[in-house]
Amino acid sequence: MDDLQRWAVQHFPGGELSHSWSAQDYEPAGAVPYVGAVPWSGNVHTATGYNKWGMTNGVAAALALSADILGGDSSWARILFRTRISAHDAASTVQANNEVAVEMISGWLGGLARTRSVNPPEGQGVVVRDNGRPVGLCTVQGKSHKVSVICPHLGGVLGWNDAEQSWDCPLHGSRFTADGQILEGPATRELGHPVLCVAVFGGVGVFGRDEKGFLPRGLDLVSSAA
Repeated sequence: MDDLQRWAVQHFPGGELSHSWSAQDYEPAGAVPYVGAVPWSGNVHTATGYNKWGMTNGVAAALALSADILGGDSSWARILFRTRISAHDAASTVQANNEVAVEMISGWLGGLARTRSVNPPEGQGVVVRDNGRPVGLCTVQGKSHKVSVICPHLGGVLGWNDAEQSWDCPLHGSRFTADGQILEGPATRELGHPVLCVAVFGGVGVFGRDEKGFLPRGLDLVSSAA
């Protein structure tokens, strides 16, 4: 992003940055998008794996799928998008999953090795240990946040993305806002948040945590005292 901004300033003097964004794309093992009917699914069709070429591959996929569903002629699509898994594709898939396993282990080891009691500076985040669990601390727009950084998808430990100011999963790409809201899947649940003193009744403080040390956002434990 910094290199892109420097290039823009150099070639367009006087210009000011108004918006920025980033994206991540799915890259199929065989480098060609998967387009067509999903095996053993009946009438379910899919188009994915554009690998940053969605503007062209998306159009091609739409033409191929519509022809397939409506019985049109798409001989070019049958050649281009035919399902094929070579030995190289299989090896690439195994390597990718091995890297996921390494990220899983290193994330947990790194998260449990650090302790910190002071919130990080503006725009930064850090993963630390809290009661034996990895916790994320960050500061965005002057507000500090503390969330569980265990990805609700498959349990990977999230990392802080300085450029986007988000918590990102190195395993499968799930992303969350600074306070734990979902930005991008495959995760389907937001991050948990620490709960200390839940309620006070009759001068008695009730403290609670779930088995992971966190409660889902918005869920409060209430206990009454006689």
